[in-house]
Amino acid sequence: QGIYKLSVRVTQIDTNNVTVTYAGNANYNKCTSNATFKAIKQNLGITLDSVKTGNGKVTVTGTFTDEEGKPLMNSNVKVTINGKTYTAKTDNKGIYTLTKPYTGNNITLTLSYDGNKNYNSFSKTTKLTV
Repeated sequence: QGIYKLSVRVTQIDTNNVTVTYAGNANYNKCTSNATFKAIKQNLGITLDSVKTGNGKVTVTGTFTDEEGKPLMNSNVKVTINGKTYTAKTDNKGIYTLTKPYTGNNITLTLSYDGNKNYNSFSKTTKLTV
């Protein structure tokens, strides 16, 4: 009995088919095997690296990654500050930064992503006193 392992990045979330064929040789016959597997959407990771206030502004910075920790580039993260929602776009390292006018001592901050065909949506809320 032979064992093999093959890793492939699939392009279709949901049901995928795979066919494995051995060409055979002088000692072993040709054989083919078919299998089906289901690829599922990935969860995402988001960090809130810093929240800075001053001069009537708040700056929120963090990192947006996939399950493996790889940055999600050019992705839109929704940042909600005390009920008002903005969009921050990640750079080529998965880092987002958003600066908006703000005065006060308490911030309710929600980071969210709508999801797409490959990634699940999420929403995280935190309350800060500055």
